[in-house]
Amino acid sequence: MFWSFGALEAAGICLGTSYYPGLGNWQWRIPTLIQIVTPTMICVCVSFCPESPRWLVANNRIDAARKSLERVRPEEEVETELREIEAAVLYEKEITKGRYKQWFVNKSYLKRLGLVFGLYLGQQLGGMGILTQYSGIVYNAVFKNSSTDILLNFLNWSLAVLYVLPATFYVDKVGRRPLLLIGAVGQALAMFLVATVVTQTPRQANGDYRYSIGVASVFFVFLYNLFYQFSWGCSTWVVATEIFPLNVRAQGLAISGNVESAVMTALGLAFPTFLANCGFYAFYFFMAVNVCNFIWVFFFLPETKNLSLEEMDHLFGGEDHGIAGQMLLDQKVTGNIEHVENVKEAKL
Repeated sequence: MFWSFGALEAAGICLGTSYYPGLGNWQWRIPTLIQIVTPTMICVCVSFCPESPRWLVANNRIDAARKSLERVRPEEEVETELREIEAAVLYEKEITKGRYKQWFVNKSYLKRLGLVFGLYLGQQLGGMGILTQYSGIVYNAVFKNSSTDILLNFLNWSLAVLYVLPATFYVDKVGRRPLLLIGAVGQALAMFLVATVVTQTPRQANGDYRYSIGVASVFFVFLYNLFYQFSWGCSTWVVATEIFPLNVRAQGLAISGNVESAVMTALGLAFPTFLANCGFYAFYFFMAVNVCNFIWVFFFLPETKNLSLEEMDHLFGGEDHGIAGQMLLDQKVTGNIEHVENVKEAKL
């Protein structure tokens, strides 16, 4: 949601300065300087964010982890989940042998990394990265007016903030897969309509498109953004951050995030040439990618809704870290199972 809000902020500032050509280079310097405010606010606010209970348990701060859980869980569920987290953290410490070696010895980890790669590739190759970077080129191809392009970009991101709101409420109710599947179908349809309307309509005598064609193409770009924001723009990040176990989550997100950035960079460098050589036929490529996204999600991506982070391991064919860790905790005591307060001291 805040990614879209940040894009709206940037588009709004650029729209405002575009009305003052006398500013010269300050037309782009002012938006850049003003946008420093938001990252500064994030740096300040992040210091007040509570730590996750899993990180607190891993650092032997059990009481703090309990308080963290009490903020978001019913009282009767806190101790059960806390014990499950302790067990998983203990197990992950036992099996962790080097920071990156585990990726090559645990098939479950590689499977999950491959799934996240697929999500990020589908997200970027599906067309949103291009529309974010080059919407001006797309709009200018039919409107020939830079001020109109900037205004349309602002309107598109204004709607994007509204588009993503449903996902913040329904991603845990509807599920990740349904949103991704619906989004892929909608994105493919929108790309098909953009390409077809522009390429299959004759131009005017002066070589320009009719105004109605410009309106139609912009409508379908906005339609694409609608389907993207509540699906691949949101659920991709949710799945990527929840399917990795704690002991490899940081590395998994770092690796997959860099892959996403590399794909975005490569596609961003190639798209101007692609568009210049193929025109709006290029959008058929993005339509095909979204069709592939639908097929890939339907057959390969399991639903992760309503599962705890510890249960993800079992879902993806690995050993349930919560259960395996519980066995370690049980071996620590004799007779009735006791609560292990210090995870660092719990050993086989």
